[in-house]
Amino acid sequence: MLADSVIGLNSPEPVIYADQEMGLSSPSRAAQHDRELVLSLKSCPNLTLDTTMTRALSDDGADSRDSWTQTSSEMDLEDTNPLVSGHNAMHFTHAARLQNAGPLCREYEKMISGQPYVVSPWADPSPSLQGRKLRARQFCASYNQDDIPNDPKMPPEKVFQGLRNRREKMLRTIIGEIGEQPVIEPPFNFQYGSNISLGDRFYANVNLRIHDSGFVTIGNRVLIAPNVTIVTETHDKDIQSRRDGVVFARPVTIGDDCWIGSGATILPGVTIGKGTTIGAGSMVTKDIPPFSVAWGVPARVIHSVDDPDAADSAQYKAAQHL
Repeated sequence: MLADSVIGLNSPEPVIYADQEMGLSSPSRAAQHDRELVLSLKSCPNLTLDTTMTRALSDDGADSRDSWTQTSSEMDLEDTNPLVSGHNAMHFTHAARLQNAGPLCREYEKMISGQPYVVSPWADPSPSLQGRKLRARQFCASYNQDDIPNDPKMPPEKVFQGLRNRREKMLRTIIGEIGEQPVIEPPFNFQYGSNISLGDRFYANVNLRIHDSGFVTIGNRVLIAPNVTIVTETHDKDIQSRRDGVVFARPVTIGDDCWIGSGATILPGVTIGKGTTIGAGSMVTKDIPPFSVAWGVPARVIHSVDDPDAADSAQYKAAQHL
């Protein structure tokens, strides 16, 4: 279910604003489009927009970035342009519906919509993004401490169940969207957390790293082996652009029932179809179709596997005779 929630976001080209794409050159047409956009975003539970579209307030009007709230002084500090630009409504609608929404600021808008934005350890223009990064670092430091009880009288199954319960509660405070019974073994590291969506019964072994500048959407029953890296951001080949700290992000989507092998790297803009296995040590640079086995650098499809739910599959026929 989660893997289907961002269909259409894996565009190979940078997303452009609606006033450029739709020819909204006249003030009246642009204003009409803005009114329609406001109406569409009002359905988002975590986001309320005023009519000027220059700030967002939670239902109680409190200052809380996690509720997509930003004061006018913060707005002036970062950008006075409208925070939600036409074509990006699709991305903002998806982001606002997440259980833990990201920071509402101009650079975040650019980041999730595939546009160039500036991020640098020497000069980051967005205090809101920096604040979210800091929160993510603090979370990971706490999550990865792995305080295991040292009680010889406690049965091992109770120890592990207690650890799983504690970690799940922690994950639900920062991951954008998360299904039932997630298990992520520490260490686990990410950039923001708010751009990650995980399906039911997600399991990740040790040292999963997710660079979630773009949306990372992972389906149900996905297994991830140790030392896997998922990257959504990249740079331009132009040297001056890199000197200026310009980055852009592409979403990554992994379908239901996938298995990602140890040491695999998944690069920006990739979609891995459901039921697919990625071999250990692979670098996934392009989309992989459903029910495939892919391996290598770059990863290439070696062969396909049956869909166990298809009526003509051997697994399906065998199940009917049980």
